[in-house]
Amino acid sequence: ADYQPGAYYEYSNIGASLCALVIEKAVKMPFSVFTQKHIFKPLNMTATGWFFEDIDLAKHSKLYHEQTELPYYHNLSYPDGALITSTTDMSYFLAELIRGYQQKGGLLSPESYQEYFKNQLKEEQFRDKKDYNVGLFVEKQLSYNVVGHSGGDPGTNTMLYFDTEKGIGRMMFLNSDSDIKNSNTVFWGIWNTLAKYQEDLR
Repeated sequence: ADYQPGAYYEYSNIGASLCALVIEKAVKMPFSVFTQKHIFKPLNMTATGWFFEDIDLAKHSKLYHEQTELPYYHNLSYPDGALITSTTDMSYFLAELIRGYQQKGGLLSPESYQEYFKNQLKEEQFRDKKDYNVGLFVEKQLSYNVVGHSGGDPGTNTMLYFDTEKGIGRMMFLNSDSDIKNSNTVFWGIWNTLAKYQEDLR
Protein backbone atom coordinates (compact mmCIF):
# COMPACT_ATOMS: atom_id res chain seq x y z
CA ALA A 1 0.00 0.00 0.00
CA ASP A 2 1.15 3.54 -0.67
CA TYR A 3 -0.18 4.91 2.63
CA GLN A 4 0.51 4.41 6.31
CA PRO A 5 -1.27 1.70 8.37
CA GLY A 6 -4.52 3.08 9.78
CA ALA A 7 -4.69 5.96 7.32
CA TYR A 8 -7.41 4.51 5.08
CA TYR A 9 -10.00 1.79 5.33
CA GLU A 10 -9.40 -1.34 3.26
CA TYR A 11 -11.66 -4.36 3.56
CA SER A 12 -9.73 -7.41 4.76
CA ASN A 13 -11.38 -10.83 4.67
CA ILE A 14 -8.42 -12.46 6.39
CA GLY A 15 -8.86 -10.04 9.30
CA ALA A 16 -11.65 -12.28 10.63
CA SER A 17 -9.28 -15.25 10.72
CA LEU A 18 -6.67 -13.14 12.50
CA CYS A 19 -9.32 -12.22 15.08
CA ALA A 20 -10.19 -15.92 15.46
CA LEU A 21 -6.51 -16.70 16.12
CA VAL A 22 -6.43 -14.05 18.84
CA ILE A 23 -9.53 -15.63 20.41
CA GLU A 24 -7.96 -19.09 20.27
CA LYS A 25 -4.85 -17.84 22.07
CA ALA A 26 -6.93 -16.03 24.70
CA VAL A 27 -9.36 -18.85 25.52
CA LYS A 28 -6.99 -21.75 24.77
CA MET A 29 -9.45 -23.65 22.61
CA PRO A 30 -10.06 -23.91 18.85
CA PHE A 31 -12.24 -21.16 17.41
CA SER A 32 -14.64 -23.80 16.06
CA VAL A 33 -15.15 -25.19 19.58
CA PHE A 34 -15.46 -21.70 21.09
CA THR A 35 -18.18 -20.64 18.64
CA GLN A 36 -20.05 -23.93 19.09
CA LYS A 37 -20.07 -23.45 22.86
CA HIS A 38 -20.81 -19.73 23.04
CA ILE A 39 -22.88 -19.01 19.90
CA PHE A 40 -24.31 -22.02 18.08
CA LYS A 41 -25.45 -24.03 21.11
CA PRO A 42 -27.03 -21.10 23.04
CA LEU A 43 -28.92 -20.05 19.89
CA ASN A 44 -30.01 -23.63 19.10
CA MET A 45 -28.15 -23.55 15.77
CA THR A 46 -28.10 -27.34 15.47
CA ALA A 47 -27.44 -27.45 11.71
CA THR A 48 -24.37 -25.21 11.85
CA GLY A 49 -20.65 -25.93 11.85
CA TRP A 50 -17.35 -24.98 10.28
CA PHE A 51 -16.45 -28.38 8.84
CA PHE A 52 -18.29 -31.06 6.87
CA GLU A 53 -18.00 -33.51 9.77
CA ASP A 54 -20.00 -31.06 11.91
CA ILE A 55 -23.13 -31.19 9.77
CA ASP A 56 -25.50 -33.62 8.07
CA LEU A 57 -24.07 -33.74 4.53
CA ALA A 58 -27.34 -35.22 3.23
CA LYS A 59 -28.87 -31.77 3.82
CA HIS A 60 -26.00 -29.81 2.28
CA SER A 61 -26.83 -28.01 -0.96
CA LYS A 62 -24.73 -28.67 -4.02
CA LEU A 63 -22.78 -25.65 -5.20
CA TYR A 64 -22.73 -24.33 -8.74
CA HIS A 65 -20.80 -21.91 -10.86
CA GLU A 66 -23.34 -21.13 -13.57
CA GLN A 67 -24.32 -24.65 -14.80
CA THR A 68 -21.25 -26.45 -13.46
CA GLU A 69 -21.57 -28.40 -10.21
CA LEU A 70 -18.61 -27.71 -7.93
CA PRO A 71 -16.96 -30.24 -5.60
CA TYR A 72 -17.14 -29.67 -1.87
CA TYR A 73 -14.08 -27.76 -0.71
CA HIS A 74 -12.49 -26.61 2.54
CA ASN A 75 -11.29 -23.11 3.37
CA LEU A 76 -7.97 -22.98 5.23
CA SER A 77 -8.88 -19.59 6.73
CA TYR A 78 -12.31 -20.90 7.68
CA PRO A 79 -13.35 -18.17 10.17
CA ASP A 80 -13.46 -15.56 7.39
CA GLY A 81 -16.34 -17.15 5.50
CA ALA A 82 -16.60 -20.94 5.58
CA LEU A 83 -19.53 -21.31 7.95
CA ILE A 84 -21.93 -24.08 6.94
CA THR A 85 -25.44 -23.37 8.15
CA SER A 86 -29.12 -23.28 7.24
CA THR A 87 -31.47 -20.37 6.71
CA THR A 88 -33.36 -21.40 9.85
CA ASP A 89 -30.23 -21.40 11.99
CA MET A 90 -29.01 -18.13 10.53
CA SER A 91 -32.39 -16.55 11.27
CA TYR A 92 -31.74 -17.30 14.96
CA PHE A 93 -28.40 -15.49 14.68
CA LEU A 94 -29.99 -12.55 12.84
CA ALA A 95 -32.69 -12.26 15.51
CA GLU A 96 -30.00 -12.20 18.20
CA LEU A 97 -28.15 -9.41 16.38
CA ILE A 98 -31.34 -7.37 16.27
CA ARG A 99 -31.99 -7.98 19.96
CA GLY A 100 -28.38 -7.09 20.72
CA TYR A 101 -28.70 -3.80 18.86
CA GLN A 102 -31.82 -3.10 20.93
CA GLN A 103 -29.86 -3.89 24.13
CA LYS A 104 -31.91 -7.06 24.69
CA GLY A 105 -29.42 -9.67 23.46
CA GLY A 106 -28.47 -12.82 25.32
CA LEU A 107 -25.01 -13.65 23.98
CA LEU A 108 -23.17 -10.47 24.96
CA SER A 109 -23.59 -7.78 27.61
CA PRO A 110 -25.25 -4.50 26.56
CA GLU A 111 -21.84 -2.82 26.76
CA SER A 112 -20.25 -5.41 24.47
CA TYR A 113 -23.06 -5.05 21.93
CA GLN A 114 -22.60 -1.28 21.98
CA GLU A 115 -18.92 -1.78 21.15
CA TYR A 116 -19.78 -4.35 18.47
CA PHE A 117 -22.10 -2.03 16.59
CA LYS A 118 -20.51 1.39 17.14
CA ASN A 119 -18.69 3.20 14.32
CA GLN A 120 -15.08 2.03 14.56
CA LEU A 121 -13.53 4.46 12.06
CA LYS A 122 -13.43 8.20 11.40
CA GLU A 123 -14.69 9.85 8.24
CA GLU A 124 -11.19 10.79 7.10
CA GLN A 125 -10.26 7.08 6.99
CA PHE A 126 -12.66 6.59 4.06
CA ARG A 127 -11.63 7.93 0.67
CA ASP A 128 -14.96 7.43 -1.14
CA LYS A 129 -17.58 6.08 1.25
CA LYS A 130 -18.96 9.09 3.11
CA ASP A 131 -22.19 7.31 3.98
CA TYR A 132 -20.50 4.22 5.35
CA ASN A 133 -18.78 2.94 8.46
CA VAL A 134 -18.01 -0.36 10.11
CA GLY A 135 -18.64 -1.98 13.46
CA LEU A 136 -16.72 -5.08 14.46
CA PHE A 137 -17.12 -7.17 11.29
CA VAL A 138 -20.37 -5.50 10.27
CA GLU A 139 -21.02 -2.92 7.58
CA LYS A 140 -23.12 0.18 8.31
CA GLN A 141 -25.01 2.15 5.67
CA LEU A 142 -25.54 5.24 7.78
CA SER A 143 -28.35 7.11 6.00
CA TYR A 144 -30.39 3.91 5.52
CA ASN A 145 -29.98 2.69 9.13
CA VAL A 146 -28.83 -0.69 7.80
CA VAL A 147 -26.30 -3.02 9.46
CA GLY A 148 -25.04 -6.37 8.23
CA HIS A 149 -22.60 -8.16 5.98
CA SER A 150 -22.37 -9.94 2.63
CA GLY A 151 -20.05 -12.57 1.28
CA GLY A 152 -19.32 -15.04 -1.44
CA ASP A 153 -17.05 -17.88 -2.44
CA PRO A 154 -17.12 -20.24 -5.43
CA GLY A 155 -20.70 -21.49 -5.61
CA THR A 156 -22.09 -19.19 -2.92
CA ASN A 157 -23.48 -15.71 -2.47
CA THR A 158 -24.93 -14.50 0.82
CA MET A 159 -26.36 -11.34 2.34
CA LEU A 160 -27.66 -10.60 5.85
CA TYR A 161 -28.77 -7.12 6.93
CA PHE A 162 -31.28 -5.52 9.29
CA ASP A 163 -32.92 -2.14 9.65
CA THR A 164 -31.86 -0.66 12.99
CA GLU A 165 -34.94 1.57 13.26
CA LYS A 166 -37.59 -1.00 12.29
CA GLY A 167 -35.93 -4.01 13.92
CA ILE A 168 -36.57 -6.17 10.85
CA GLY A 169 -33.94 -8.02 8.85
CA ARG A 170 -33.58 -10.04 5.70
CA MET A 171 -31.07 -12.54 4.41
CA MET A 172 -30.42 -14.38 1.18
CA PHE A 173 -28.37 -17.52 0.56
CA LEU A 174 -27.60 -18.67 -2.99
CA ASN A 175 -25.84 -21.93 -3.83
CA SER A 176 -24.46 -20.49 -7.06
CA ASP A 177 -22.33 -17.74 -8.51
CA SER A 178 -21.91 -16.52 -12.04
CA ASP A 179 -19.81 -14.43 -14.38
CA ILE A 180 -22.70 -13.91 -16.83
CA LYS A 181 -23.22 -10.22 -17.59
CA ASN A 182 -26.73 -9.95 -16.11
CA SER A 183 -26.07 -12.10 -13.03
CA ASN A 184 -25.49 -9.08 -10.79
CA THR A 185 -28.80 -7.58 -11.93
CA VAL A 186 -30.62 -10.83 -11.13
CA PHE A 187 -28.90 -11.09 -7.75
CA TRP A 188 -29.92 -7.57 -6.70
CA GLY A 189 -33.38 -8.07 -8.17
CA ILE A 190 -33.98 -10.99 -5.80
CA TRP A 191 -32.59 -9.03 -2.86
CA ASN A 192 -34.75 -6.01 -3.56
CA THR A 193 -37.83 -8.21 -3.95
CA LEU A 194 -37.21 -9.47 -0.44
CA ALA A 195 -37.47 -5.86 0.75
CA LYS A 196 -41.17 -5.86 -0.21
CA TYR A 197 -41.85 -8.81 2.08
CA GLN A 198 -39.76 -7.21 4.79
CA GLU A 199 -42.05 -4.16 4.65
CA ASP A 200 -45.14 -6.40 4.75
CA LEU A 201 -43.94 -7.83 8.10
CA ARG A 202 -44.02 -4.44 9.81
